[in-house]
Amino acid sequence: MAHREPLFDYFDQQKPEIQALFDARRYKDAIEPMSKAVKHFKHLLYQLNAETDLEKNPESLQLKPINIKERLDYLDANLKQYHAFLQLETLYEEVEKLYAKKAIMDKMV
Repeated sequence: MAHREPLFDYFDQQKPEIQALFDARRYKDAIEPMSKAVKHFKHLLYQLNAETDLEKNPESLQLKPINIKERLDYLDANLKQYHAFLQLETLYEEVEKLYAKKAIMDKMV
């Protein structure tokens, strides 16, 4: 079985805590864990593309979810909104699929 990046596991562990904060309407308390989760997501995205410059425009990356720049901008501006949490969950799922696709393609070469 392929190696899973630890930051995916980290987010899986953080999801219930973040979900509980939103459920309790503790929106301001959700900002810090959401910020960390977004930071880790960006790290995964750039790592997937073997890119070390985290300031590089995400649209210029070869492997990325659709509309990544707009989605990341939305997350950065709305960390205390539940919809941002849902968007982040979706982005993690999409990038994990890209990791799997890349692993398959690398084996074929």
